[in-house]
Amino acid sequence: MNQIEPWIIPVLLFFGSLIALSFVWILIHKKLVNWASKTESQIDDQLIEFLKNPVRIGIFLISLQLFFQNSPLGGQSALLKVITQIIMIFMFTSVIGKTAHLILDSRLSTAGLDITTRVFFRNTLWAIIVSIAGLVVLDTLGVSITPLLASLGVGSLAVGLALQDTLSNFFSGIYIIADKPCRVNDFIRVDSETEGYVVKIGWRSTHLRLLNDNIVVVPNSKLATSQLINYDLNGQECTISLNLGVSYNADLDHVEFVTKDIAMQVLKKWDFGVHDTEPIIRFFNFGESSIDLRISVRVKTWVDQYELRHQLIKALHKGYSAQNIEIPFPQRVVHIHKNDLT
Repeated sequence: MNQIEPWIIPVLLFFGSLIALSFVWILIHKKLVNWASKTESQIDDQLIEFLKNPVRIGIFLISLQLFFQNSPLGGQSALLKVITQIIMIFMFTSVIGKTAHLILDSRLSTAGLDITTRVFFRNTLWAIIVSIAGLVVLDTLGVSITPLLASLGVGSLAVGLALQDTLSNFFSGIYIIADKPCRVNDFIRVDSETEGYVVKIGWRSTHLRLLNDNIVVVPNSKLATSQLINYDLNGQECTISLNLGVSYNADLDHVEFVTKDIAMQVLKKWDFGVHDTEPIIRFFNFGESSIDLRISVRVKTWVDQYELRHQLIKALHKGYSAQNIEIPFPQRVVHIHKNDLT
């Protein structure tokens, strides 16, 4: 009987803590599930489901630690403590890695990245988390990590210098994903030179499909530092303008009425125009050979402007001819002084 008594309290502590902590976790888990069911995101649901096994292992390790600390085998509790800490570190690493994986995958999917690029970013993030966990484990085991960190610092500097352009494109890709200046299927213009649809955002470069169906590969570093116009970021509808001139002899009120009427007919006839908006007609300059005016109309997408301009120019040419409104050729009046003829 005397040999059994020293084990009674440790056994009671083991099973008592195991039951108590399990009961507490059941209550917390129920609250978390109710909270997650009220949110639209699926990340919290997946994370709560993933936490089941790590929490169960943690509860068992805590109960086991209490058992050994209060048992006749207490001398072995120091070794068990180290083992427990290492297991707990890897558990926290798995939880942090899973959380980061879910959040990153959600953001990358929203950005429209292809599966290869998403896997690359996930693996890179996981490698960083595991490396940090490995350093913490070495420190727990009493291994000095200062020389290792110094070596890693020197090595990282060398690698950084050798892969400067690659790393620049890599971190620029992260910026594009996080800040979202453009997304897949957006129509953008880069540096007022290249414009097209974004078809792929990779870890090194972004692919644009031009209107002639050619693909242009733009390095992410250039995309991140260039002036970028995103025609779809604030909605696809936009306003475009067409400039033309009429004769100085024209009745400007009549010109304004006819121009507005023609523009309205074009908008209503063709699907690429926004039907419920009115064109804006403004005279803005006394030119050398004409009075210049600007027609502003709304189109459904930026690309639709090309077809709209095409149809609008044809309609204006025909309508002006029918109304005897002259679109003058470029001309200049030259006055010659009589003394210049002698």
